[in-house]
Amino acid sequence: MMRRFLHRTAFFLLLTLTVLPGETYAQSSAGGYAPQTLHVNVGTTLTFWSIVQNIVTFLANSIVLISTAMFVVGAVLMMASGVKEDWKQRGKDFLIGSTLGIIVVLGAYALFRTVNCFLTPGCI
Repeated sequence: MMRRFLHRTAFFLLLTLTVLPGETYAQSSAGGYAPQTLHVNVGTTLTFWSIVQNIVTFLANSIVLISTAMFVVGAVLMMASGVKEDWKQRGKDFLIGSTLGIIVVLGAYALFRTVNCFLTPGCI
């Protein structure tokens, strides 16, 4: 029951944030309403590389946030393990995995920024 509610909520949220703002209906000169594309001027022009950079930055930030949360979970498991060796090992695995994840993501992000700087005109 709760899962179906969450799926429907996610679907309608995705619909309202992506599809609906794309078109508005404005009164036409011939009478009635005609679909008009909504243009929003934010004062900047987006190029392909800037869009790719925004997406990669978002993904890198998200993965680092999740890895940091997993690091905290691993630390809590290590502290709460007491005499349970399987919790201690699981906590250690979380700590190692999240640390390696952060290192890999930040390294890939630095490599991407370096390559992107050479491909984007006016970066240097």
